[in-house]
Amino acid sequence: MPRYLNKSGCGCSGCFWTLFVMLVIGCVLSVPLVVDKPASSNRKNQERVSVSAALSVDSSSDEPQHIERHISASFNGILAPGTVIDTNAPITVTCYEPDGTSNVVEGWSIDEPITLAAYQHQSVIIRYDGLSYDMGFYVTTTDPALFDFSSLDSTYEPISMDEFRGDITVPVGKKVRASFMVEHIFENADGTTDLVYLDSSIDPPAIVTTPTSLAKPVNDHTEITFYGIVASRTSAENAGEHTDCFRADYIRVDSRELEQYVKPNQVSPCRKHGQ
Repeated sequence: MPRYLNKSGCGCSGCFWTLFVMLVIGCVLSVPLVVDKPASSNRKNQERVSVSAALSVDSSSDEPQHIERHISASFNGILAPGTVIDTNAPITVTCYEPDGTSNVVEGWSIDEPITLAAYQHQSVIIRYDGLSYDMGFYVTTTDPALFDFSSLDSTYEPISMDEFRGDITVPVGKKVRASFMVEHIFENADGTTDLVYLDSSIDPPAIVTTPTSLAKPVNDHTEITFYGIVASRTSAENAGEHTDCFRADYIRVDSRELEQYVKPNQVSPCRKHGQ
């Protein structure tokens, strides 16, 4: 069979195998280049991402934390149906400043006072110096007998009403508790009741002012224990110049045994309608 020569004089089969070998070598040499470049690129990208994340965390930790000025409030009494939540309620309001300091403040107000009811979500808005706080309440029982008054013993210091009378060294605002028999009752127009220890003609008497809702179970000659604070001598509506005054956060009825001996004409005039 005749062989065909190209212009250079080579046989076609020789040229074919030469070209084939060159193509194979070229492909083999080019494969690692195609694989290595993306792998190297990925590693560099991963390194850049990790460094960027680390810088992001470090820079954020250097930013100063800013605290907005705000207030909070806590209720220090016992929640009970009929309790009035107003500016006379045992509420502590604390103001927090941007520099991290905080102080218990006075002079706060409540938009609309409420009377607590059982099994109802209720709230009041407390305001102080342009700030506000939404304080919620929820009473879960209607039975005052279930309250554990002993939990308040560590908060309210016990005093003797007889020893306390005339003692001006006890500071206003001090939390105290004491027991006595109510001799006289005055219901005031502002929704408070003055419970008098000893007859009002005796100077100085002691007066415990409380929301009328808490004083409803109390009659003349009812023996009670009150938990409250020492108030100024002008805080009670019926106080005299030397009257020792208290503001009750809560009242516990201890005994009604002597109520039966009170004659109709001995009942406090403003409470006769309740007999």
